[in-house]
Amino acid sequence: SWAQLLVKEGIISKFCPIDFSDAEHAFDNCLKAIRTASAALGGLDGVTTFCEMAVPLVSRLAEALGLPGNTPEAVDAGRDKYATRECLAKAGLPTPRNARIRTPGDVQPAGEYVGFPSVIKPVSGAASIGVIRVNDMEQLQKAYERVVRDLSKAKIVAGALVEGDENDEDAGNAGSWIKVELMLEEYLDGPEVDCDLVLSEGVVVYGAITDNWPTVEPYFNETGSNCPSILPRQQQKELLELAVNSVKALGFRLGVYHVECKYTSRGARLIEVNARMGGGPVR
Repeated sequence: SWAQLLVKEGIISKFCPIDFSDAEHAFDNCLKAIRTASAALGGLDGVTTFCEMAVPLVSRLAEALGLPGNTPEAVDAGRDKYATRECLAKAGLPTPRNARIRTPGDVQPAGEYVGFPSVIKPVSGAASIGVIRVNDMEQLQKAYERVVRDLSKAKIVAGALVEGDENDEDAGNAGSWIKVELMLEEYLDGPEVDCDLVLSEGVVVYGAITDNWPTVEPYFNETGSNCPSILPRQQQKELLELAVNSVKALGFRLGVYHVECKYTSRGARLIEVNARMGGGPVR
């Protein structure tokens, strides 16, 4: 592990190896290792992670250890995109029409309710895996089959969710960490942005907007970005206000957040909330 090198360099004090492929016992194994390290080091101040898949685990470890952190309920609502939409609707925030898809039988009713164009996506994915724009019912049916197939092959590499290949030995090892459950929601037009926030004790102490260049549809592949944003100041204000209100509606109180939004023809709209710092060059 790269962490072992940091011990030799004196950057970190102790490295405790954990087998995260054993998802069922990951919490207990981490808790035991943390308590052992705490006793050896004279106490710990907090628990954190740079891995999005581990954010729910960290919230539960912090709760068990009585350390600062967000509640598991807030983290779970943020990781589940359908639950996020429910929380925003209850808070009176603008929410695109959406529907949950648990089985093949849910696909057509979802399409009829949401309409087209729309976007199908996993409720707890990452890295835009399985996110596809669809323009009619036929495309939706095909996209559903593809997304379910792709999620069944997804794997965790160095803490990140990536697409797998059926020939990969570790293909499908992400099954214990993600839900093979999808949702369909209205397609949002307009420019996409990243709103990066820092919260401390429920107060926003930092906020910045990065403009995303037009993505390549139907898979929303990124093409580039620029920061600071060049959108009109009023649009930036509305986007930041929505990002802050969305994070608070989910129950978050501290940490860094990468909030994806669009400024549509109907105003600022949320895409998703990520309880982590931005990836790539976004910091």
